[in-house]
Amino acid sequence: MPVILSVVKQFLLIRGLNEVRTSGLGGFSVTCLHLPKGHMQLNPSSILMEFFNFYGNKFQYNQAAIYLDPPGYFSKKLFGTPDRLTIKDPNNTNNDISGGIRAIDLILRTFASAYTTLKNRIEHLALVRGPNKSILGPIIAANFEKYTK
Repeated sequence: MPVILSVVKQFLLIRGLNEVRTSGLGGFSVTCLHLPKGHMQLNPSSILMEFFNFYGNKFQYNQAAIYLDPPGYFSKKLFGTPDRLTIKDPNNTNNDISGGIRAIDLILRTFASAYTTLKNRIEHLALVRGPNKSILGPIIAANFEKYTK
């Protein structure tokens, strides 16, 4: 899971969607996102694809909220507001730890786009069969020259 979290956090950082103070999805909220039981694959690539597909294409944040203890989902009729992502705080059940995330529509559309991009990249690399290339390049590659300096 730390590898998946690192990729998702880097993905959000590159797009400026990683800071709660700017309405993005912060690190703790990313850590709290999980996949439904029975849908997990065994390798990191499959898990990442399932994560982007689930949160980008399937998860209905306006109807379902995330609960961590035990991990699962519940109806927003019980807790949360339909226009925001809701993650119930495992330490204080009256608190929504994702309350400041206002760009959730954009974030989830970006996850959907990442899923499509990665799927296309995997299909392309399977056909080309050239030298080993990263499947992640299209979603997390960037010019890091400024950081190196």
